[in-house]
Amino acid sequence: MTGNHKAKDLNAPQLDALAHALLDIPRLSYATRGQVDENKYHGALFRFKVFHRDGEPCERCGGIIEKTTLSSRPFYWCPGCQH
Repeated sequence: MTGNHKAKDLNAPQLDALAHALLDIPRLSYATRGQVDENKYHGALFRFKVFHRDGEPCERCGGIIEKTTLSSRPFYWCPGCQH
């Protein structure tokens, strides 16, 4: 999903996916008490997939990452993956 979607317009599966995604990092932080075992995670959970990568290929689909402005802030996204 892109940042242009509004929660009130999402269907049930989209809301469920969003709710789970929003809780992934806090749950990891709680489970690890804020300390990440680098040998286990190798930083992969926190590596940016699109941020500051405009013009580069998306790791998931190969599409070109775009940069736009959303709420006066830079917003990076892949039009191939995020609809």
